[in-house]
Amino acid sequence: LSSSGKSLLRVGFLSSLSRKDIILPITDFLMQHCPELALDIRLLDFVALRNQLLDQRLDLCITTSNDWRFWPGIHTTVLQQKQFQVVYSARHPLAKKETISLPDLAAHTQLTLPNDNMLSGIEQALEAVIILLLIGVLVGTWIASGTVPTLIYYGLKIITPKFFLITAAFTCGIVSFAIGAWGTVGTVGLAFMSIGVALGVPSPIVAGSIISGSYLGEIISPLSDATNLTAAVVGCEIFDLMKRAMPIALAGFAVTEVFYFVSGLRYGGGDASGVAENIAPLLAGLDTSFRISPVSLIPILVMVVCIVIKFPAIPAVMAGVVSGLIVAVAAQGMPFGDIFTIGFSGYVGHTGVTLLDELLTAGGIESMMHANSIVIIAMAYGGLMQKTGQIEALVSPLVSHVKSCGGAITSPLVPWNTCGIYCSGILGVATMSYLPYAFLGLFLPLLLIVLSLGSSLFRTKKASPSSAQCQLH
Repeated sequence: LSSSGKSLLRVGFLSSLSRKDIILPITDFLMQHCPELALDIRLLDFVALRNQLLDQRLDLCITTSNDWRFWPGIHTTVLQQKQFQVVYSARHPLAKKETISLPDLAAHTQLTLPNDNMLSGIEQALEAVIILLLIGVLVGTWIASGTVPTLIYYGLKIITPKFFLITAAFTCGIVSFAIGAWGTVGTVGLAFMSIGVALGVPSPIVAGSIISGSYLGEIISPLSDATNLTAAVVGCEIFDLMKRAMPIALAGFAVTEVFYFVSGLRYGGGDASGVAENIAPLLAGLDTSFRISPVSLIPILVMVVCIVIKFPAIPAVMAGVVSGLIVAVAAQGMPFGDIFTIGFSGYVGHTGVTLLDELLTAGGIESMMHANSIVIIAMAYGGLMQKTGQIEALVSPLVSHVKSCGGAITSPLVPWNTCGIYCSGILGVATMSYLPYAFLGLFLPLLLIVLSLGSSLFRTKKASPSSAQCQLH
């Protein structure tokens, strides 16, 4: 009994039910037709609803589930039946059927739990997460092994300010063809970053040249993940895509090199003795802190060989890490116990030259945590969008128009993209600072647009009525 003396009817509603269409109409019906009852209305989730009903803390419950009939001691009554629509993408197997039966629905998963969707998205990114962590270790070990310092030393000896930008872009392009964009930025790119700053070239334009060269390999290399993904999406062979993309990419890169040559002229007219004076402390610091020799370049050779013989990305990076550790211990005299510290926290420069110490303090798993957190969160939401069909609805209209190589080259120009976050963190230059100088990423999409428009106009003219009549006559 309630406090008013009326009999108490304890009613539970599934909390996800519509209040306007279900809960309020049923409550009004009970109050009008059973005025002798006092109602105790509860909005509960499925588990609480079931438990309170079985424990006799509820007299009845209103739900959309039909599974109650399998519970002993519970009587179910159908109050209302409604037709419902099932919406599928055009590629779903059930989309080809004119009518769908209950066995058809049972044979296909209609909706999985959001948790499962998000986990499936994260699972897709696990390889990228592992590669990111290994690159952090790779950068630290290659500095400790003298690989990066040796590249910096030889670069300072050979390269002049006038030709520095075109050399940096060209070299990074060659290296990225073998080890990928991220590996190039974190190793050779880091070395060129040090050289450029030492030569007096502003760091944003140095970073722009490094990124332009590094990401050239992303669109013309058969070893690139981006190239393979584009081939899979477009539905063509990888080498067919390369043949189609390479002329445009190389033409764009050639124009980019012209821009870097013109930009480099601004920094090549200074006093040569002044440049040498600035470089001298850096060379002395490197020579004092590391054993500069071709032996230190062995890790690069090992990694290139692994890629050439088509090792998967993760074993190839691990081979670069192991070879770097061996050279660091054997050639540089690094204590064996420092391996774990450098691998986790990165290398700390101790040359006594402030500029060098800032540039060589890098790498380690910890340095990759920010980028990895962005990857994991983004892929979790991406998995949810993929499973609910949102990505397919957004991408499908565009896939038919994807013909070439515009996407991968612009990824490091987006501050919230993983490529932008990674390049900014490794090179120490904000994405928006180097963006105006990443000429390949800016020029190549424009070139693709111009070529696409020109191709469309050509096809339109070719298919015009007048030309058709000329062909008929």
